[in-house]
Amino acid sequence: MLGSLARGEADGWSDIDLRWTVPAARFAAAVRGLRATLESAGHPVALLRTDPDPTPPERRLLFARFADLPLFWRLDLEMTADGPVRDSLPPADPWSPHASALANAVGAVKAVRRGRTGTARGLLERGAERIGLPKDAGGAAIAAEVARAAPALADYAAEVTALTLHRWDADGS
Repeated sequence: MLGSLARGEADGWSDIDLRWTVPAARFAAAVRGLRATLESAGHPVALLRTDPDPTPPERRLLFARFADLPLFWRLDLEMTADGPVRDSLPPADPWSPHASALANAVGAVKAVRRGRTGTARGLLERGAERIGLPKDAGGAAIAAEVARAAPALADYAAEVTALTLHRWDADGS
């Protein structure tokens, strides 16, 4: 475990940061089977993205959003091999600027709740620019554009829209 959860500093908006070290001989198979591995824990994976830069070959950074868990509880998984990887790895998933923009909108809500409005603004600006919107677009505008331009992400966009309209208690509920 990494990040705020590992340090005992997690709040209601914290994501889940993990590092998984895999034997080098099984690394490629572990990367290929990650969705099934994650779903074996009992939570369906709604979206699984891979960092578009798969270098070095002994490391992959993956982001998973679970269908039945709060949007804030995204899994950021750093997979590392315990030695040189000789098997060919599957290519990185296509990087979706639309999914990334939605993740930025979720991150902006988290930043606002933590009193980091400058960080939130930067996240929204980068997310908006990624999908061709003006820098001053808000989270709801980003979600609306994603729903229009990337229909496969419409459910995720609807969740982000609801998130941007929600009034939050101090504990994140």
